[in-house]
Amino acid sequence: MRRRAELQEERAGYLTATTAPFRFLEFFAGGGMARAGLEPQWKSVWANDFSAAKASAYQKNWGLGELYVGDVAQVDSESLPWAHMVWGSFPCQDLSAAGNRSGIGRESDSHFTRSGSFWPFWKLVEQNTPPIVVLENVEGALKANGGADFRALCFALRRAGYRYGPMILDAVHWLPQSRKRLFIVAVHERTNIPGHLVTSGPDAFCQPNSIVQAHRDLDEFMKARWIWWALTPPVGRRVEVECLINSDGDRWVQWDPPAKTRYILSLMNDLHARKVEQAMQMRRRVIGFAYRRTRNGKQQAEVRFDGVAGCLRTASGGSSKQIVVEVFDNRVRTRLLSPREAARLQGLPDTYWLPDDYNEAYDLVGDGLSVPVVRFLGEQLLTPLASVIPGHLLATA
Repeated sequence: MRRRAELQEERAGYLTATTAPFRFLEFFAGGGMARAGLEPQWKSVWANDFSAAKASAYQKNWGLGELYVGDVAQVDSESLPWAHMVWGSFPCQDLSAAGNRSGIGRESDSHFTRSGSFWPFWKLVEQNTPPIVVLENVEGALKANGGADFRALCFALRRAGYRYGPMILDAVHWLPQSRKRLFIVAVHERTNIPGHLVTSGPDAFCQPNSIVQAHRDLDEFMKARWIWWALTPPVGRRVEVECLINSDGDRWVQWDPPAKTRYILSLMNDLHARKVEQAMQMRRRVIGFAYRRTRNGKQQAEVRFDGVAGCLRTASGGSSKQIVVEVFDNRVRTRLLSPREAARLQGLPDTYWLPDDYNEAYDLVGDGLSVPVVRFLGEQLLTPLASVIPGHLLATA
């Protein structure tokens, strides 16, 4: 283990800077969307990802300095800098419905599933005990393996001395995208949590029935470490989806030939066909979104015109790509959602660099975080928590 004096010296030198933000380690960083949401209050001082393609995108957007490219199991805990927080968006493929919820595996397994890379990551957390830990994954993590995986996460947090509060945050409150994600914010037991950040019970905004049920299924020892975080729902109008779906200057946009559009429409049942007809009667440009799914062994196209895109998914997660359906008067056009539009639906600016390859760019964005959700969590919870961390915790080896 690293010498405590080395960490204390590093911390002391850092705190002499008057405008320094809080520091965090960004595991499973992807394209750096946690960083995009947390800056400038937070500084990523170390990041990692296994994917060379995602690492390339990270470096294009954020530079070369902090990124370790490789298997998290190969990371030496002594190489990690001190930080106020560790952020871990561990892979979701084995926790999602599309991935059959096969789960994170057992801590003792020698061969991990993709989501099982949580365990070598968690070993590093236990060896460094950062004051704050954020775990992010799909909502399905609550139910994977009949809830056993979520209970394993809570047990791991409890064993390492953390109190924890799970939440479900839906990007639809900030962006025209339906995207629910699980966020577990954990704080080391040696930190006093400000009273205004906690409440006595669940709030439907961030602790829906799925969270309440997960809490109910825990034993009393794990319930004793549970926190009901208090968050204030966002106010203000979200951006209209028509402002984000714009083909001007978008190199990926290619409208389908009429024959393909007719084929997609032919896959719709009566309910979804009526939605298209109703959109045509609105006499203005209307943007909808469709997915091709298999229902009862038959391929179908399902469309929505409620001003909200479906949850962005990737082929590696077992899903088809999202289809843009544009209706104007009696004309209907279809095409794939472009990676740039997907990035906008995640709250990324058009200055965010994306790979030239469609699939690579789409997967990068679809596997990522919704930036305004991360920013909201940082402002409401993470920064206030970091502000009250006792100094000695920052140098715990």
